[in-house]
Parts: sequence; structure tokens; C-alpha cells
Amino acid sequence: MRLFAFDSEAELEKLAQSAPGAKVFCRILMECGGAEWPLSRKFGCAPEMAADLLVRARDMGLEPYGISFHVGSQQTDISQWDVAIGRAAAMFMRLPNPIST
Repeated sequence: MRLFAFDSEAELEKLAQSAPGAKVFCRILMECGGAEWPLSRKFGCAPEMAADLLVRARDMGLEPYGISFHVGSQQTDISQWDVAIGRAAAMFMRLPNPIST
């Protein structure tokens, strides 16, 4: 297994120690309004924090591979996808280009 998710610095440090050189992606938080099962605070971090953590991942010898988000299960408000994709795009604008070494 070479691809791992993280959403905190503590998890990133564990990955750097346990799976050096692995590909990693960061989960970002979404509000999940309109979802039958929102799960909005179960996983993820603020997009600004995610950008910083992806840079940190690179600096720790991991390979930043992307991000993920969850708009909630059984989402009834399709505009939540627009919000999530917009946040992801804004986060990528904050990252140095290229993020990988």
C-alpha cells in the first residue's frame, strides 16, 4: 500500500515515519448542507491548513498526490459540489508550483 489519506499534522508525521516516500492526499472539510448524512466534521481540515500540510508532506519526503472531500451521503443540494470543487481549486492556487520535488 503506497497511497494514504491524512488530515492533520500528527497523521502526516506518522505516515512519514511508517511509510517513507508514500503518496499522500489530504482530506478537506465541507459543510455538507442538504445531505441526509452530513458527516461534515468527521474527517478533514480547512483548505488553508491542507495546503500547508501538503507542502509539509513534500518537505518530509512524502509525495503529495492530491486532495479529497466528502459533500455528505445522499446529498440533495447539488450546489454543494460546486462549493467543494471551488474550495479545492482555491486551495491549489495557494500551493507552490510544482508541489512535488
